[in-house]
Order: sequence, then C-alpha cells, then structure tokens
Amino acid sequence: MAKLDLSLRKKTIASKDNLVDAKLNKAYLRGAHLQKANLKRASLKKANLRKAILQEADLSEANLTEADLSEADLS
Repeated sequence: MAKLDLSLRKKTIASKDNLVDAKLNKAYLRGAHLQKANLKRASLKKANLRKAILQEADLSEANLTEADLSEADLS
C-alpha cells in the first residue's frame, strides 16, 4: 500500500480513492478533501477531520469513535 502524508492540510489526498479497511487512527486530516472517497470499514478513531470535505464519501461501517468532525462537510 502506498504511504500517504496524512498531515497535509487542505489538500486532496484521497478524493475518489479506495481506502476500504484503512487504519487512520489519530490521523491529522483537518481540511482534507475526501469527497467520494471509499472509507468503508475504515478506522478513524480520534482522527482530526475538522473542516474536512467528505461529500459523498462512503463511511459505512467506519469507526469514527472520538473523531473530530466539527465543521466537516458531510453533505
């Protein structure tokens, strides 16, 4: 699996990408563009997704325990 720089802010790091079963616990994804990303069953425990763009992202079965989704665009 290719390594992603998960500290990028306001960058398109996974738009339309397949991140099924990804382990992104405590990842810093503030302002990340994740629209249409496939995050099915991904683990995002305690991840910082503040202001992230998650439009049409597949978050089914994703673990978002204690994730910061404040101001995130989930439309």
